Amino acid sequence: GDQVFIVAADKKLLPLCFALKGHGVAVTLVSTMEAPATIAPPDVLLDAVDEFVDIADFLNDVTADPPRQREAPGLPRE
Repeated sequence: GDQVFIVAADKKLLPLCFALKGHGVAVTLVSTMEAPATIAPPDVLLDAVDEFVDIADFLNDVTADPPRQREAPGLPRE
């Protein structure tokens, strides 16, 4: 079936979640509970979605190393 991933945590998304689920669409919320309470997903939104993915659980796995400085072509090396 169809599935939608919502990457946010605003309570205002509740009507969207209900509308999608009413059309048989599975709804996954992607956010984090490690955010301050003012921006963390509210319980009412967590209850409305089919699945919750906390990005804090795998953030270290996807965090890139800091970019290395590239040498510009034609410049002497130090």
